[in-house]
Amino acid sequence: MSSNDNWRLRVSVMSLDDLEDVNWPRSPLDRDDQIEPAFGLSVVSEIKEKNAVIPLTEYGSIIDYRSISRRGDPLKKPVQFLALESFASASMAKAWNEILTDGREAEIVKDMELLLPDIDAIHFLTSERPTGSGILVGRRGSRRRVPIGSYGDGIRRLLAFRLALVSAANGFVLIDEIDAGLHWTVIEDIWRLLGEVAARSNVQIFATTHSYDCIRGLGTLIRDHPHLADQFSIHKLDQSLPQAVSLHGVHIPVAVDQGIEVR
Repeated sequence: MSSNDNWRLRVSVMSLDDLEDVNWPRSPLDRDDQIEPAFGLSVVSEIKEKNAVIPLTEYGSIIDYRSISRRGDPLKKPVQFLALESFASASMAKAWNEILTDGREAEIVKDMELLLPDIDAIHFLTSERPTGSGILVGRRGSRRRVPIGSYGDGIRRLLAFRLALVSAANGFVLIDEIDAGLHWTVIEDIWRLLGEVAARSNVQIFATTHSYDCIRGLGTLIRDHPHLADQFSIHKLDQSLPQAVSLHGVHIPVAVDQGIEVR
């Protein structure tokens, strides 16, 4: 349970027996080998008693990143869900079309310099294959554009983060294992970028991690930039506890310095 002076948000895992009235959509990749959900992650905003349900695998991974409403009652705010399966090129192509329509591609390219300093262009290739489009990256001083996969998983994940934040303006972004594919040396900068963009776009981010390097990077960021403390908090989940143990941003550097386990 998370709360402040204005609203409360409840997140809980539910069995399929409790979710009989949910019509799970197909993946945005529209493939034949769909993964069947084993549980549902219920996200309830108590402002207007809205309820979204996200399909989960038996291992707890998010299957789809689109919001799903129960009883035909959609959420008013946009919600984007990013799991490992959500970083395929086809999953990001629709969001890129929004970027082009709004003329914001230069903004995205600029933010991608965090991991690729000499990047100067991003291009999505159309394809007749069911897997959708490929992504090419242009770099200053080179006429040849190279597939984004050539630069590792980190650059693809950063692009997916940025596109999700655009699509979820004034809403929510949920990221499963936020540090996957990212080197520990860039985690602090990733937190800074996501925090700044989320603040500009009025987006609330919920991210999971099992990495203490990820927590340490956040602590270092807040120590170096104390004005960002109010933008972050950590919530430790434990099945033996009735609710999450919360740690406000200002206390995160202290917890890291003292080696307190907050995951």
